[in-house]
Amino acid sequence: MAITRTSGRVVALFAFLSLAIFVMETDAQCMYYDEVCKYKGKTYPMFDTWHTDDCEWCMCEGEYGYMCCSKFSIPIDYDNGCEVTRDYSTCQTKVVDEDGKDCEVLVGVL
Repeated sequence: MAITRTSGRVVALFAFLSLAIFVMETDAQCMYYDEVCKYKGKTYPMFDTWHTDDCEWCMCEGEYGYMCCSKFSIPIDYDNGCEVTRDYSTCQTKVVDEDGKDCEVLVGVL
């Protein structure tokens, strides 16, 4: 089945809206790749999703390529004595002080 100009726009709009919803829920940073939807030797069909070992969520946009968004939030507005850490086994971001105690974080953004 060939994708017409109109249906191509609908596909692109659907992909954009899907990304917008995902980003709102996770405060993630996203990258777009203009290449075949392939990860670890597996090729993915349009609108299929997968997760990477680097804590990313990816979605295939068919002939348009694919996008991957980090699962890590980017915390802002926390005490200067705290540092941001990323746990790749759980894909969680933490902000801790020098004793390893959790710091209060007010906002997470893209």
